[in-house]
Amino acid sequence: MKEENRKKIKRGISYQDLLSICIGKAFANQESFRSYLGDYRRWDTDVTQGVLVVDERVFEVEYIGTTSKGDSLWYTAEQEQVIPDAGIRMMLKIKKFLKEKDIPEFYFPRAQLSPNLSEHDLAMIFCTLAEEQVCYFNGSGEVSIFMFVKNLPEDIFKPVPAQRFFQIAMHIVQHYRVNAKKMIESFLIENETEYLAEENTITAFFENDTEIEFQFKEDKLVKVKGNLNAEEDEETLDI
Repeated sequence: MKEENRKKIKRGISYQDLLSICIGKAFANQESFRSYLGDYRRWDTDVTQGVLVVDERVFEVEYIGTTSKGDSLWYTAEQEQVIPDAGIRMMLKIKKFLKEKDIPEFYFPRAQLSPNLSEHDLAMIFCTLAEEQVCYFNGSGEVSIFMFVKNLPEDIFKPVPAQRFFQIAMHIVQHYRVNAKKMIESFLIENETEYLAEENTITAFFENDTEIEFQFKEDKLVKVKGNLNAEEDEETLDI
């Protein structure tokens, strides 16, 4: 995470604002990671060795948390006694940081999941705050285990172009309970995209003279204007 965004995570920040700061680039990275993985037939993990096997590919991992279909609870990975300390080092460091910021959702080793607190949202927050460039893998089953996947190709984390940025931002605004203004500005920072922020607008400057203007009312996105193709006329989208 860029230091400019990390400084926004102040003591007493709401979970909604934390998710808004973290979700943009994490969502983009996850899309790239899913494309990199492609379809697979089987997966397995050896928690004692910190290894994930997806078909014939082997990845180094650490563990974030687990969920069970039976109780709709999130358990951070230190609850799994078979996982050695090395396998939860990064998760514990992030959890300590979040507890110090006085965010109730991270006080305890388990949390009740809901439409506004999903296991995938939690995994994206942990990935964004990790000290390494990581994505997460969800090993699904009766008990699903979420893990950081480490040492991935750099291309997965590269900045996204204007069209993809726009598509991801719109998807997040429409499907997640976020502060749209915080989300878009934080995403631009992580994406290393120049922008101009004013009271009710953020204008982003991408390559090939592409500009996107996001207009807000009380932190909600209300209109988008831009030339996603520099050769075409400007388009306007009311949200």
